[in-house]
Amino acid sequence: MKRKFFSPKPLTSGRLFSTLILFAGTTWIGYKIFQEGSSFWVELDSFDVKWLLFSTLLGFFAVLLNGFVFAYLLKIHCKENSPSLFESLSLHFTGQIARHLPGRFWGVVYQINEIKHRIDPIKIIKVNVDHILIFLYFNTAVSIAILLFFQVNYGLGLFFFAASALAFFVILKIDLFNFLIKKTAQLLPEKLYKKVEKYTKISPYTYSGKQSSILFFFLLLSWGIYLFSWQNIALAYPFLSSVNIFLLCALYTISWLVGFISMVTPSGWGVRESVFIILTSKISVVPHLGIFTVFVRLWLLVIDLILFFTFMTMQMLTKNTSTGNRETPPLYTRDGLNILDHNDTLGKKSEYITLLQEMAIKRYFPKGSPDKVCVDVGCGFGRLADALTRCGWQVVGIDPDSSALQYAKEHYHTAHFCCASLPELPFMDESVHCFVFHNILRSFLLLGILDVVDHIEKYIVPGGWLVVVDNIRDNDNRYVKEDELVQKFRRQKFELIDTVPIRQGRWWLLYCIRYGLVPRSLFPHIAKYELKKRKNQKNPKYTYVNKIFLFQKNQAQNASY
Repeated sequence: MKRKFFSPKPLTSGRLFSTLILFAGTTWIGYKIFQEGSSFWVELDSFDVKWLLFSTLLGFFAVLLNGFVFAYLLKIHCKENSPSLFESLSLHFTGQIARHLPGRFWGVVYQINEIKHRIDPIKIIKVNVDHILIFLYFNTAVSIAILLFFQVNYGLGLFFFAASALAFFVILKIDLFNFLIKKTAQLLPEKLYKKVEKYTKISPYTYSGKQSSILFFFLLLSWGIYLFSWQNIALAYPFLSSVNIFLLCALYTISWLVGFISMVTPSGWGVRESVFIILTSKISVVPHLGIFTVFVRLWLLVIDLILFFTFMTMQMLTKNTSTGNRETPPLYTRDGLNILDHNDTLGKKSEYITLLQEMAIKRYFPKGSPDKVCVDVGCGFGRLADALTRCGWQVVGIDPDSSALQYAKEHYHTAHFCCASLPELPFMDESVHCFVFHNILRSFLLLGILDVVDHIEKYIVPGGWLVVVDNIRDNDNRYVKEDELVQKFRRQKFELIDTVPIRQGRWWLLYCIRYGLVPRSLFPHIAKYELKKRKNQKNPKYTYVNKIFLFQKNQAQNASY
């Protein structure tokens, strides 16, 4: 049986184990924090916020350099099709946020769907696999070298790091990662093994000495800045003054690696903190260890979020700049009312809503024929013209805004457009088979001219259709009330055939779409899911719902209501 999109998964043994680990780790950390809480708040008086901010700035640049490693790998493997540096960094740090979800692979899924129209998905996978393995190897090598340096002797630590550095160049030269993946895949079920084997045959790559040197330089510089940022954390928290902060950094990195590899909880939560507390307790005495463990987790998460929002904002600004000289749909009518959401700077929210409404038109609107006229009242720049045409109608779009109509005429050639406004329209009585009021009744209400639709029935043939799509919200005078809307058209010889909710405001997934967290390739699936989800949903109290009202004009001319 085909699994429903976004349907809840059954509680398998793996998910149960993951939940237990998450619960146990969180409980233990919570207990440690409870034990340490009273004395911690006393010592917090000496906390220095300046050093913490400086350490966060250093951490920002350390993680940014890791993004440069990803961008350089993308440039190596994609050559002439590689994205710009900015695009690569934006792709990486958005993927980083998605990797905090259980399984770690959601970041790769996002990246593949976002750029597969330009780059072979196998290459995206190769870049991610190499980036992760290079990162894991280098972090492990540096952490062990630091531990040997401080816990055994300096010479052994330096020797281990030098040997690890030499091995780094050899590994990249012979593409050992690809070989190990292939060998490890032999332990997997046959079906999965064949997929991995196919990948390893397509993706082998031998890095040159120059390429390996550049990667090594970025990683080493990133680690140097990262260690310096930890030193500033120690300056921010005086209770860490007696602790070897570099040793603490190495231990946390090892616990991070364990949490990353475990893949059983979101972002290794519970696993990473538990391992860090166990390792640190055996090597050093750290005051307020439980609180410090959670602090470091949040500190690194904040850095990830700062980088994500930095590049998301830059992407918005770049989009605005790059499209400044190109013709774009108008955002407002001449009366100052929104045609599109002016805050949707990426344009993805409007793109998704248009797609959803086109799907709703196909699903719920009456079917027409080329000899029957459908009038889209307040058509704006004509974004629904093609969808209505695909329903079989001869479409005419009318709007009082000439700038919007100019855009519609130049970009939508399946419909006719003319400048007109209610209540007087350029049509003979009973000559139109369908009228569409798409998100205009609320605008009329806000302008105080809702009565302009009171005689629309005179233009529609008996048995013709009136389709109203608008936002409805209970107990809010800024929205047309649903019962008043229905009664208004019943008085004009219309019978309500159907009412269908199609979209809801303030939906968390819509915010993810708006801020670029959802690939465009998933828009159709999400739209199908939302149409199904909303169909039988009651009006929410905290936000509006976008509804379709399907009216049909009574066949009998003397019908009364």
